[in-house]
Amino acid sequence: MVGYVLNKFGINMNSMLLGFVLGPMVETHLRRALIAANGQFSDILNRPWAVIFLMISMTFLFWPFIKEALNSFKPSNKKA
Repeated sequence: MVGYVLNKFGINMNSMLLGFVLGPMVETHLRRALIAANGQFSDILNRPWAVIFLMISMTFLFWPFIKEALNSFKPSNKKA
């Protein structure tokens, strides 16, 4: 039933499955990292790889908005 509803709204099932599988692992490891950093999220961002992966994930998260903004700056080929 849930699969039918998600398919009806055009939500990719692969992304949903990946989120269900990786979500708990990400949460567990984030919790471990925060415990190791004494609850300071800024300590996690002192590592270059953490910043790189954060930037990549933010890019994927905001890609539809970035793409729309880039397309709005393209000149149109319509002739007056």
